[in-house]
Amino acid sequence: MQSATYAFANILTMRIITMNTIQTKKQYEEAISRIEELYKLTDDSTPGDSPMMKELDALGKAVEAYEDIHYPIAKPSLANTILGL
Repeated sequence: MQSATYAFANILTMRIITMNTIQTKKQYEEAISRIEELYKLTDDSTPGDSPMMKELDALGKAVEAYEDIHYPIAKPSLANTILGL
């Protein structure tokens, strides 16, 4: 039997996966929290085709897309690139 927390998290994940995007800061924070939960529940021996790994993958892609838009990382200038060598 699934816990109420897992059921809620699964509903949240399914909503994000169905929409294929994260629309709000709240959804982003909820997705991050769920990813953190999934990290604790999975390890290197968890099969890649397990429901938890599929959920983790889908949430990771949605979070990455959200971060690309809302938290872009600027490319370094040529001077900063040279100084970094």
